[in-house]
Amino acid sequence: MEPLFKEETGGIIQFRAQLTELIRARTPLIYLGTIEVKRSLEEIRIVSSEVGADLQIFNLASGLLTAGREKTNTDPIGVLDMILNHAKKSTLEKQTVWALPLFHLLLRQPEALILSKLRDFIEFNKFMDTVIITGSSDFTLPPELSDVPAIDFPLPNRQEIKALLDCSLAEKNKERIEKAFLGLERHEIENLIARSLVRKGGIELETIESLREELLQKRANDCLEIHFPKESLDQVGGMETFKQWLEQRKSAFFDAEALQQWNLPPPKGILLTGVPGCGKSLVCKAIAGSWGLPLLHLDPSKIYSSSLGASEKNLHDSLRVARSVSPCILWIDEIEKGFSPTDSQTDGGVSKRILGAFLHFLQERSYPVFVAATSNDLSSLLPEMLRKGRWDEIFFIDLPSTKERQSIFKALLQKYRCPLEADDDLVSFSEGYSGAEIEQAIIAAAYDALFRKSAIHLFDIKRSLRAIIPLAASMKEKIENLRIWGHAVARPVTHGRNLTANAGNVLPFTPRVGEPA
Repeated sequence: MEPLFKEETGGIIQFRAQLTELIRARTPLIYLGTIEVKRSLEEIRIVSSEVGADLQIFNLASGLLTAGREKTNTDPIGVLDMILNHAKKSTLEKQTVWALPLFHLLLRQPEALILSKLRDFIEFNKFMDTVIITGSSDFTLPPELSDVPAIDFPLPNRQEIKALLDCSLAEKNKERIEKAFLGLERHEIENLIARSLVRKGGIELETIESLREELLQKRANDCLEIHFPKESLDQVGGMETFKQWLEQRKSAFFDAEALQQWNLPPPKGILLTGVPGCGKSLVCKAIAGSWGLPLLHLDPSKIYSSSLGASEKNLHDSLRVARSVSPCILWIDEIEKGFSPTDSQTDGGVSKRILGAFLHFLQERSYPVFVAATSNDLSSLLPEMLRKGRWDEIFFIDLPSTKERQSIFKALLQKYRCPLEADDDLVSFSEGYSGAEIEQAIIAAAYDALFRKSAIHLFDIKRSLRAIIPLAASMKEKIENLRIWGHAVARPVTHGRNLTANAGNVLPFTPRVGEPA
């Protein structure tokens, strides 16, 4: 279900304003996307009271309830007849709101009589009573009810979560626990709190995060994997300009009030390109790990299917999951594999529809999904994919500079528990190598030391480096062209780097090929 009212960032206050407007306009039928029956009825009761309307609730299990008292009528068709008859007697001075929680269950394979009565209510109940059906947010109304306004019920915001945690049981890591609960419904939050109390006797951060991972993993599909990376930006060597830029976006991403104050949209995301092996995928994982958010890995090659309409559905379902998990990081690796132009005559226009839907998502979404996409070939993407507004920024990751290689060696030696410190000779020796090639050299040297049952030394790493033919040497012309293209369309991740300064001389030294004597 695609809501007619876009309610994602305004929280409960904006939701109340939208519902108030619809009820005061005497809208005959409203669809409210939520399965949180108790919480949604509380809000409907508040809004009905504010507009001076009576509230009647029909529960499929219990029947019609009036002022908390149960009535005997439990027949849905009988209740619809009652609503129609009541509406005929209503006046402009007095309005009744009828709440039908989970009534969408009767619309999955609807009886003709139910649809007919709902249609009659819409057609012949102008400016009288209002019926609110609540149900799953991903439910699509039958075609006969396609003109019914649909709004989504907001998830608990930071203030509501704080109220749930306003006790001594969550004194430590309160801010991180609040962040862990973002994107969950209230009953899910209450369940996680209860399970943490049972396990640890309190609201404990690691337990909450573990239970949340378990909960969110169930929302993954064939095209979308959900991960919770442990990597952080501290493990990424160099890229200081890029890290500072990310820190600014992070503060805005989690501060909805500041964004509203400045009338700013939430940060959209980044497109990373650069020399293969220079850390694009690592950066995407590190953003999620540093921001404490789930990482949703969308494989664009798995979107396409031979079945009619299945490709579009795969993309729609994946983006719907991203929305339900938000706030989150959506990682699209090698974006050109799924969103490059193809001949519409060969695929029936599927690729164009997929591209159009994805571009609309990039441009128009207002819920907190930060997209981190990577590309090895920006030239294969359409200009409308690269224009400003789709992304906050396009960054180019070049071969690491001397300073960046020092940071890379430091991070990797620490990662693989090598009690070494790279000297200037080794840093200079590694010029022209990517971060991935340096990492593989350290891994190879560590394996050699493990086999010899001896300590690892810097000359072991140097020997492993000498055995690797860098991509910048084996594919010199392609790397040169890539750097020139990157300089033209992207921003460098390191301040002051001139990507084309050595475009004709990517490797200023003779490549070292083969094992040394």
